Amino acid sequence: MAVVVEMTQLSPTMTEGVVVEKYKNEGDLIAPGDALAGVETDKAVMDLEAFDDGILLSWIIEPGQRLPVGSPLAVIGSSGEDISDLVKELKAKKIEPKAPEAEQENQAVEKEPEKSNVTPASSTEPEKSKEGTDESHPPDARIKASPVAKKIAELKQIDLQQVQGSGPNGRIIKRDVESFTPQSKSQGRAKDSIVNLSMMRQTIARRLTDSKSHVPHFYLTRKIDVTRLIKVRAELNESLQVTENLNHPKKVSLNDFVVKACALSLQAHPDVNAQWNNDSLIIKGNVDIGVAVAVEEGLLTPILRNADQRSLFELSIATREIAEKARKRKLQPDDYSGGSFTISNLGMYNIDSFQAIINAPEAALLAVGNIVTEPRYDKSKESFIPREILTVTLSCDHRVIDGAKGAVFLQTLSELLENPLVLLS
Repeated sequence: MAVVVEMTQLSPTMTEGVVVEKYKNEGDLIAPGDALAGVETDKAVMDLEAFDDGILLSWIIEPGQRLPVGSPLAVIGSSGEDISDLVKELKAKKIEPKAPEAEQENQAVEKEPEKSNVTPASSTEPEKSKEGTDESHPPDARIKASPVAKKIAELKQIDLQQVQGSGPNGRIIKRDVESFTPQSKSQGRAKDSIVNLSMMRQTIARRLTDSKSHVPHFYLTRKIDVTRLIKVRAELNESLQVTENLNHPKKVSLNDFVVKACALSLQAHPDVNAQWNNDSLIIKGNVDIGVAVAVEEGLLTPILRNADQRSLFELSIATREIAEKARKRKLQPDDYSGGSFTISNLGMYNIDSFQAIINAPEAALLAVGNIVTEPRYDKSKESFIPREILTVTLSCDHRVIDGAKGAVFLQTLSELLENPLVLLS
């Protein structure tokens, strides 16, 4: 008897998916656990596995279609089985998107998702530009192109800004570059173009809008003297370069110290490691810290589990591993679900300080800025001396954290970072 393969919910927050690649062809023998296709979710590209055995009799869809969870994708059955009526019925079937079963994720809000204003794609071909627009990319848009397409464009001296992609989510592929014909530049004003958002970008936009709209934010900023920390870090990294211990990282970053200090501060102040739950508060039993990682299509926040129980070196290694996993879009649901606190660091971009949106249902997020040399008055020397100052801003959910609680948390964090040897134990 024929079995219908449906779009499976591959993550707790997934409501839709895009089949980006078919791994199996019609006529292939299928066994339970076989990967049938690659599916783009709101967080990663994951394998869609078969639950039944038989012959892949028919694909119902084509790659590039955005489909709700539960949509029919393919039919598996016995060789020679007549499924013509079933295929017609399935192709006519329309599934409405459902709310995710679980919203407990880092970067999530515990609300039903709003309907997107973006029209789902019906094929791998991009939507044709309307009158008054052109098909080139805006100058400030990040170009998505395959490595082969980039290489051909480089050899032919083709500006990828002018090439319209026909791959998934407008990605430029080999045939787009090979068939591209340069056009003469218009003397008039540059025309607008429409960029279709990926599922990840849509999810980020919806969840952050929900958080900012429904969570009463307030912000506490503190300057921390990290002069000693910088010296300790330099000495530590120098010693790590001459050792070959597989359990030690080759170097530790400032962010590693911040993660460790936050973990200990949350351990000392469990009321910050909490969540709003309508008429009650949830004090989280574990310190699970999310670290914001910038990826091509937005921001992911993979989780460092039990961060308060890990050493500085363990946190450093784990942070690099999970950040690389995020950049490669290889995160599994458990890698980003159920965080209790988030750290976002823009110091590497020379941002002195910033205010970040809370990853609801978490109650707080620490925004880390750049280190700046500032004069500080030394009473013992009766003069100003240069000190290295780090600015951090704590975004708080006022339903969970009062101003005094947030201030005391930052005080503990400051004391730990100003006495970095404590973080090495």
